[in-house]
Amino acid sequence: MANPEDMTPEEKKVYLLEMQCFDYETAIAALQAELERAQAELAADVAAEREACALLCQRRAEALQQELDMRPSHFAAAQIAEARACAKDIRGRGQG
Repeated sequence: MANPEDMTPEEKKVYLLEMQCFDYETAIAALQAELERAQAELAADVAAEREACALLCQRRAEALQQELDMRPSHFAAAQIAEARACAKDIRGRGQG
């Protein structure tokens, strides 16, 4: 491109606008990349939290199963089923 000092006033305006647009496009691309990185990080955090919650439900079911093995109870059996369903539901949400 020609030297801006050798341009007519109109050419200089166009040149400056093109440079400004290039700066904006560069900034937008950088922001887009940062947004994509943040979204990926958030998705990983959500997946980790989901798995942690599912694991807690699973452990609760195992603890209740041990309690049920020692003292049979319809109430404990219902709690075990609920805890297992919770773990399955939480893990299932991550599949969609």
